[in-house]
Amino acid sequence: PRGGGYEKYISYRLAVDVNGVPTACLIRGTSGSNARDKTVCDNLLANARFKPAMGKAGTAVASEYWGGSYWAEPPSR
Repeated sequence: PRGGGYEKYISYRLAVDVNGVPTACLIRGTSGSNARDKTVCDNLLANARFKPAMGKAGTAVASEYWGGSYWAEPPSR
């Protein structure tokens, strides 16, 4: 961002259960801040929901979701 702030990309992997609910979060590319990484995982675990993956038999199966998000910090004053 302009004006002295910064932006970081945080990549993660979520374990998703048969109901489409994330059960675990692993940071794959850190922002450099454990607290910031934890906040991203906590938010994903609390709010993300998925359509369940389907196995060969046509039944829901556990799966993984790989993704990432940008975290922007405003400039300090």
